[in-house]
Amino acid sequence: MQQTFQCYSCGAPNYVGESQCWSCQSPFQWYCPNCKAPVQNTLVRCPYCYILLPWSVNKAKQPFYRSSNKRIYQNTEHNAQPRNSRWWTWVVVIVVLLAIGGGLFYFLHNSGPSKMNNSASSSSADTNKILMSCSYRTTKLIGTYNKPNAGKTFLVVTVTIKNQGYYEFRVYNSSFIIESNNIRYGHIFLTGLTTELQEVTLLNGGQISGDLAFEVPEGISPSDIKIGYKAQSGYNIEWVK
Repeated sequence: MQQTFQCYSCGAPNYVGESQCWSCQSPFQWYCPNCKAPVQNTLVRCPYCYILLPWSVNKAKQPFYRSSNKRIYQNTEHNAQPRNSRWWTWVVVIVVLLAIGGGLFYFLHNSGPSKMNNSASSSSADTNKILMSCSYRTTKLIGTYNKPNAGKTFLVVTVTIKNQGYYEFRVYNSSFIIESNNIRYGHIFLTGLTTELQEVTLLNGGQISGDLAFEVPEGISPSDIKIGYKAQSGYNIEWVK
């Protein structure tokens, strides 16, 4: 025989599982017998703990209501959210990880140096080019106070850059690198280098020259030096003598 309980508003007997009192039409709120979460009487499984809801037996707790018909639950401390409502969090995490991985791959794929000028560049079929040329000199002093570390010397590279055909080309001093004896050296900023290359945007036909400083071992030969530029993808860079 199906179990019954008394309506908390009018005291009329009602069958377990009914959505409202047959006598006063007050709505009922049901609770999961396992996790005590409020659930709808039309559900087959609890959306919080996923157990089957045995509506053939009494619930763990019965509801009660004020005369204004505003619901007040006995299990007020239970504020759990359905587990299946959190699936979107994992989707966001996966999308963010994929975006980070894609950006890292693009950076590594395009961060390599451009053609090194150990020999004259061959002619390109593409008329759009960034033409670069350079010359070298070594010094033990730049400005008044800038001296290299022991066993080192300053290599000053004079670079000329010309934009031939592109709408614009951004010059970054930190993108220049040199290689010698399988060792790569990065550009250093020195306040005493008054002729330092300016970081500018070259429009089509624009040209600029300036110096770059590198700290290299003493005795390095200019003939063993290769210079390169880590350019943004899509630019055809040619080193010319």
